[in-house]
Amino acid sequence: MAGSTRRRPQHGGRTAAGALLALAAFLAGACAPRLAPPGPGPTAPSLTADHLVAADGLELPFRAWLPADGVRPKAVIVALHGINDYSNAFEEPGRYWAGRGIATYAYDQRGFGAAPHRGLWAGTPALTADLTAAARVLRARYPGIPLYLLGQSMGGAVVLAAMAGADPPPAAGVILAAPAVWARSTMPLLPRISLWIGAHTLPSKSGLQKILGCNGWLGPPNLPPPHPGVPNWPFALSRASG
Repeated sequence: MAGSTRRRPQHGGRTAAGALLALAAFLAGACAPRLAPPGPGPTAPSLTADHLVAADGLELPFRAWLPADGVRPKAVIVALHGINDYSNAFEEPGRYWAGRGIATYAYDQRGFGAAPHRGLWAGTPALTADLTAAARVLRARYPGIPLYLLGQSMGGAVVLAAMAGADPPPAAGVILAAPAVWARSTMPLLPRISLWIGAHTLPSKSGLQKILGCNGWLGPPNLPPPHPGVPNWPFALSRASG
């Protein structure tokens, strides 16, 4: 008909939606979050000179800041570091508390610091079981002395999960420092999607480090990575999201 125009069908939106669905299907089918493997086998948890031996036999490096020889501690703290950190995060407060009669023990959680399988997430059951094991070993070592669980950021989440579990660690109380309590289920859609894609495509830190250009750890790029023997509390304070 004269003067009329024929409108072409619009396929751009369908094409984009189809591409997104195909990408999602590929990611779901080809990738899966990789968890750190367990230890060599069941064993009785214990403390060696410098390791916590977990219930599955995995050895986790630990540090202790103790009162002077012959001084009976007034309290014992089991301290859990945050993400991208390790046990030396408590060097400064540990020494301070030791001078006031409080014993502090901190270990490198699985996948962090000098613990095995660095960069791999171990899963909530393994992390909470390690905390319960540490608490019980120290409870036996210090009978009659109150034992407290201190968790910073991710460590706070591990403390909360352990205390809410069916077999909670024996503790007189908990100390939560900026605990990580923002669950993925309560996040907006975009952060949830980003976390899902990251977990399914970058199962270890190594891939993310290459993308971000980090120098072996995921702390602020203008600060050197932490090393044993160096007070590390400022690093923990500087990573409010950690």
